[in-house]
Amino acid sequence: MVRCRSENGTGSRRVVCGGAMVAVLCAMLPSTVAQAQVWADVACSESPLAATEGLHCRASEPYHPGGGSRATYRFYTAATTTAAGASFLYLMEGLDEQSWIRFSVALPEQLSQSIPLARGGRNWSAVRLNAGSGYALFTAEDGASCVGFRKPGPDRGAGHAWAILGIRCAQKGETLSDTDIVDAIDAARMKERAR
Repeated sequence: MVRCRSENGTGSRRVVCGGAMVAVLCAMLPSTVAQAQVWADVACSESPLAATEGLHCRASEPYHPGGGSRATYRFYTAATTTAAGASFLYLMEGLDEQSWIRFSVALPEQLSQSIPLARGGRNWSAVRLNAGSGYALFTAEDGASCVGFRKPGPDRGAGHAWAILGIRCAQKGETLSDTDIVDAIDAARMKERAR
């Protein structure tokens, strides 16, 4: 079980869940907000993340920040480690029109707070863009060459309907090519949903 807590920021309050900042809650929330965040393993076919076959998938229960907000969020992860390297995806999804994701911290900081593969990362490059997604190269704690990215979904409210944070690391001693980087970002997407 991952616990969430409210933290003061500059003129706002944010919610942190088990070290992973949920970058959605920029409105003022009362200091009493503290909802338990419950995660469970799920079949990757049940995740809204596309191209997760062969990965280990998890999902949270729907999350209500409280404090007068009617928003509802759900979070998903998909991860794998193979001989070719490691990948980790973290989806933040607003479940209704009152729920949106807004980026409130720099990309390297958000990745380091949200994804285990980025914790202890060093030598972060400047943030670059690929088709609207920000990404940065870094060296993982174990010395692997990695790319971290943040991919926004469609606009909603004062942010986005969803956002995907991702990490792709090469096998130790190898480097990621430009093609590897673009492929990792392009593969991080939502499944098409029936209308």
